[in-house]
Amino acid sequence: MTNLALAYLAVQIALFLLWAFMMFRMLWAIARRKKGLLDGGDISEQMGAFTGFFRDKANRGFLISLAIVTLLLMATNIAGATLLGPT
Repeated sequence: MTNLALAYLAVQIALFLLWAFMMFRMLWAIARRKKGLLDGGDISEQMGAFTGFFRDKANRGFLISLAIVTLLLMATNIAGATLLGPT
């Protein structure tokens, strides 16, 4: 494995760990909004908790950051496939 491939892999690992942390943070924030969300319950209550989280202006910065990290992760995936080729 070349140094370029190792650097690419390290960047992707770091981005994925950041993305996973942010996604779990988002899910826990949504679950805190609505008690019993993770235990099942009425689907309309669950969807209300999700839409309430996404519409809340206090979460706008977090959602923009999450979108940027998601796009960076997708871009590194595409770049790795085209530049490094099959390994």
